[in-house]
Amino acid sequence: MNTKPAEVRNDGPELRQSKPLPPVRSDYHYGEYRPAPVHYEVVRYGAYDYRYYGGVYYRAYGDSWMVCRPPVGAFVPAVFYVTPLPTIRVRVDGFYRTYYYDDGVFFEWYNDGYRAVLPPIGAKIKGLPSYYESYYIDGRTYYVIDDVVFRKYGINTYKVVGYRNY
Repeated sequence: MNTKPAEVRNDGPELRQSKPLPPVRSDYHYGEYRPAPVHYEVVRYGAYDYRYYGGVYYRAYGDSWMVCRPPVGAFVPAVFYVTPLPTIRVRVDGFYRTYYYDDGVFFEWYNDGYRAVLPPIGAKIKGLPSYYESYYIDGRTYYVIDDVVFRKYGINTYKVVGYRNY
């Protein structure tokens, strides 16, 4: 895994904080508790089982199911997004790579859709997505979004500085 800071250049539209792009239904939002859909596929990523249906991932919390971000490794067909996702170009090991971004999730293009990936160290986003945790360590505030650690870097810009459980 590359741990040195990546040189980052954002191409394409500026990333702004907004609600997640709607998967299938515009009334589904990350962090919302809902019953699991009647027809679903069980998928396992890492140590967790998810329910997947129509571009939406659910994760069990007690007796409920919560709409969650796609986990690293998950695939979402492009047809489930109303508009193409904004791009971020990041220089890693001397080469620029294109990533796609939606509300805290970095994706790579894969087989007519998006596959969720860990963002490279040094990637920057504008604004924090919904549902993050914050920690104050040694005089600095860190923000954790699904095990990706960010630190504020300028005005309303946040930079990937590490990973919590990888």
